[in-house]
Amino acid sequence: MKKKTFTLLKGLIVLVGITGFALQISYSQNTDEGITVDPEEYLAGFDYYQPEIPVYIPTRLVLDETEKHVLDTLSDEERKILEEAVEPPAVGVIRDLKIPLKFNLYETDVPLQGEVSVPGARLSRVNEDTLVYTTYFQSMKADEIRIYFEEGNFPHGVMVNLFSENDYAFTQMELRGELDEYGFYTTTAF
Repeated sequence: MKKKTFTLLKGLIVLVGITGFALQISYSQNTDEGITVDPEEYLAGFDYYQPEIPVYIPTRLVLDETEKHVLDTLSDEERKILEEAVEPPAVGVIRDLKIPLKFNLYETDVPLQGEVSVPGARLSRVNEDTLVYTTYFQSMKADEIRIYFEEGNFPHGVMVNLFSENDYAFTQMELRGELDEYGFYTTTAF
């Protein structure tokens, strides 16, 4: 393997496999005059909306246990937090991964071809211009899940895609540039 630096990619990029979720997003704007704005047409003018489903690029080998992140069911203490929160009601709890995922292209041995296991994920070379960082998240018995990016830089050309077992997929379009001090939660996946 050769240490290779790309100026296009730096920071944290993630392609995520999440088990069992479906997502429905609705955008609309109604005025008092009864005029409706078509969201696809409106967002297309800003090059923001991407109606195409992202392409899933499978790894050649099955992800091993060090590349998957499975969270156990909620503890009694976590359930109590959810049940006692009333104003406002709690919709979930923050669950940390045992080992946080960190990916910095400048500190990684990038394969010239094929794929290599990196801490917590798999890095694959698809072609000369494309690298894919793949990891898997599952929260046992959860109704929904969101993934939190504490920090990261997502320059032009970097895409964060989420996929489910039910062939549902979306690109997290808001992950662009450097994240602010608040980080970023992905769209809720059910």
